[in-house]
Amino acid sequence: MTLCQLMKEPATYSGKLVSIRAEVSVGFEHQAIIDHSCPDQRVWFELPDDSIHGFNDAEGAWKNNPWNLKRKVEANIIGRWRTGDCFGHDCFSKSVVLVSQLANVTSVLRRQSKHLTRYDCTLLHREVRTSFERGHIDNPLDAPLVLQTLNVVLTDHTNFPLSAKSRAALQLADAHNKIHRLNQSNGRSVRLDGLPPGAYPFTAVAQGFQSVSGCIVIDPRIKALTPFRIQLPLGL
Repeated sequence: MTLCQLMKEPATYSGKLVSIRAEVSVGFEHQAIIDHSCPDQRVWFELPDDSIHGFNDAEGAWKNNPWNLKRKVEANIIGRWRTGDCFGHDCFSKSVVLVSQLANVTSVLRRQSKHLTRYDCTLLHREVRTSFERGHIDNPLDAPLVLQTLNVVLTDHTNFPLSAKSRAALQLADAHNKIHRLNQSNGRSVRLDGLPPGAYPFTAVAQGFQSVSGCIVIDPRIKALTPFRIQLPLGL
């Protein structure tokens, strides 16, 4: 049975044992079962404890992917279906699966450039244990920067490239929580060739300017154009 079928008549199956093949998503204050055939339907699930069959496979699939964003985990979810109440954080869904088993757990690649959001970038920043240098005011970007390779120019509010005197730098964190500080000199673009495909939190800083933060997605399928320009607002 699919989640979409269940959601057509959820009350019919309330209290019954069900088996669903779907994506199992775990994140900050949410855990959900998702079927992309009906993407507007997301159902909360509950694990009574970590001794249920298949839990270790699922946990490994989540944890073995940097920040749980580069892949999605799919499984056969077997458990008791309940509906007609509020379940999860902030009444996430009106139905829930009380899971008794996770079977056939698989981890598949996610198309990052389409799925990453500002919220995902915020999660990435939280996972970086070494703090970035930031300006007096920080400006989080509304969407990730999707680039073929890391090649950016830091500019002022007039879109003019910042010089070495401003100590302009791009700070980038990798999956091992290592922060790379890439200094911009004489308006030349900041480059880091050979960066593996993936999502990387960053902060751009310069003396006398506010900082800009977000995440950069390296996707080899993107056509390489001119260096991407990141504009830093004037500081106070």
